[in-house]
Amino acid sequence: DLAAKLSISDDELRTAYNQELDRYTTPEQRRASHILIRVSDKDGPEADKKALQKAQGLRQQLASGSDFAALAKKNSDDPGSAVKGGDLGFVKHDGSMVKPFEDSLFGLKKGELSQPVRTSFGYHLIKLVDLKAQTRKAFADVRAEIEATLRTRKAEEQFYEMSERLNNLVYEQSDSLKPAAERYQLAV
Repeated sequence: DLAAKLSISDDELRTAYNQELDRYTTPEQRRASHILIRVSDKDGPEADKKALQKAQGLRQQLASGSDFAALAKKNSDDPGSAVKGGDLGFVKHDGSMVKPFEDSLFGLKKGELSQPVRTSFGYHLIKLVDLKAQTRKAFADVRAEIEATLRTRKAEEQFYEMSERLNNLVYEQSDSLKPAAERYQLAV
């Protein structure tokens, strides 16, 4: 009943929308494929150099027109993505991948291939296959949802205040419920 009687201004709605923009925003996502040449810091500088040379050789083959998926299946040391031609699916810039990988991926243009990128796993050749741009729901599309949320929130606040006052009235006039009933137009 309280919620139905409340009026919510357009300014209040817009303020609530602006305060919760993240809720109405889908971040940019990038579809990546990669080839991993596994090497760790424990393998030593000679192994690192050899892995880098292999990555650079594969990059030259790709630059010459070789098929990325075929090279990934044959050469990638990432068993999960190698069988899928290096496909990692869509990735957000949210720390789900190691930082050097994400930074490189989010610096590429669609269809572009990275230089070898060193991570704790080894050297990656990263290709940006596709991207989904950041989207944001328009205010008009979420206006009703925001209004319902604000109505409920304000009604709960009002209800709490009214229940506190009702409690106080009943306590102060403990011999009768009539004053409290009259104050809130309620039947005893």
